[in-house]
Amino acid sequence: MTRPGRAVHRILSFSVYSIPLEERVSIRQKLEDLIQENPRLRAEVHIDHDRVSVSGEDELQLLELRLKVIQRELAEPGDLKVNYLETVFGSAEAEHSYLRETGGSRNYGYCRLRVEAGPQGSGFQFRYDLDNEAIAKQSIQAIEAGVREGAQGGILRGYELVDLKVTLLASDCDEVGRHQMSLKIAGAMAFREAAQRARPVVLEPMMEATIDVPTPFMSSVMEDIHARYGRIESISQTVDGLLIRAAIPVAEVLRSSGRGRSGYTTRFLRYEPVRRSRGSDGEAGTGVRTPWPPDPRRGAVAMKMRGYSEVG
Repeated sequence: MTRPGRAVHRILSFSVYSIPLEERVSIRQKLEDLIQENPRLRAEVHIDHDRVSVSGEDELQLLELRLKVIQRELAEPGDLKVNYLETVFGSAEAEHSYLRETGGSRNYGYCRLRVEAGPQGSGFQFRYDLDNEAIAKQSIQAIEAGVREGAQGGILRGYELVDLKVTLLASDCDEVGRHQMSLKIAGAMAFREAAQRARPVVLEPMMEATIDVPTPFMSSVMEDIHARYGRIESISQTVDGLLIRAAIPVAEVLRSSGRGRSGYTTRFLRYEPVRRSRGSDGEAGTGVRTPWPPDPRRGAVAMKMRGYSEVG
């Protein structure tokens, strides 16, 4: 469920687990009713495998919604979490054959495909050569199903792969229409092998923070932004001081939500690759974060954001 207008950025979510199949639609409707009670809340509810999830982009409103779910004893929701994604920065090809013989019957499927980066925000694109009559429609559908399942499961950390193009280059099977599962498995395995070679990275959602700060406190505020693994986007002069716009990972913003924040509002900026922390030797595309706030020995810093004030 979404309201008309701007699309909902599903950057934060909480899930309700272990709901009996016959109750999932009912729970979903009750959650949608709660969302309708708050006209400002931009969120959506979806059923994913064995759970019902609520996704949105305002952590305080989602935390308030989660509390209402508990108070009204609708269900037992999980914690609020950041929705990471994965993508690829390169291009690679791979092929895979699946062969299984049981009871004198042979199941065989083969495919070759290419995975490459797509424009940001393009989602997932699956293509094939329309002029290649050797690739039957049923075969294409089976391979695409395997590829899409592979994209949902991710490559590095199990997050959904987005903004990439997959092109089916070749396919083969013993008999069209009888070996769809073999083609599906071949498609999933070929996709995984190609994606692993195409420079995969983990993406995280970034928030834009606008900070009004007196000039004498500028360096301290900038230290705090960097402590959140943030990045200064722009600095401009105001009557009373400086206006700083910074991009900060949502995970770092979320960690500070329990520190007495009042009226805090943020704006979703974009997804970016997770940056490594200094000295991290983790795998490509991952990062090791230090908790916010920074070490109190660095001194207390007053940050005055539009609609947000916090003393570190």
